[in-house]
Amino acid sequence: MDSDLSELVQVGSLVAFDDEDLVFEVIAKDEKFAVCTNNDLGPTTDDTVYTIIDLKENIRGPHNIVFNSYDFTDVEDMNQMINDLNDSNNTIEISHRNRVELKVRWFTRKTKKESVNNE
Repeated sequence: MDSDLSELVQVGSLVAFDDEDLVFEVIAKDEKFAVCTNNDLGPTTDDTVYTIIDLKENIRGPHNIVFNSYDFTDVEDMNQMINDLNDSNNTIEISHRNRVELKVRWFTRKTKKESVNNE
């Protein structure tokens, strides 16, 4: 990857992936993880599509918890999930079975679209 996404992507950024038709918004982020959601399907957490980006490992996907305890419409919950992802004593992680390589088609920094080359 030519650009370091951990420095470029901010809360409020929009992200489009090569293998996805939806556009996601970054709603929580630290130096390693970004939680992105798309609420186009409806206003409740059950309607929210999400992905977690590991900015260091260049992967993304859902978490591995079978019974979701996080509200993807609540920023505080998303920040707690990032804390849990960073906690080595916690079992939450990006699902091994459902993870994919991070291939960003484009992202915005709130006002302008920027291309990112992942090759």
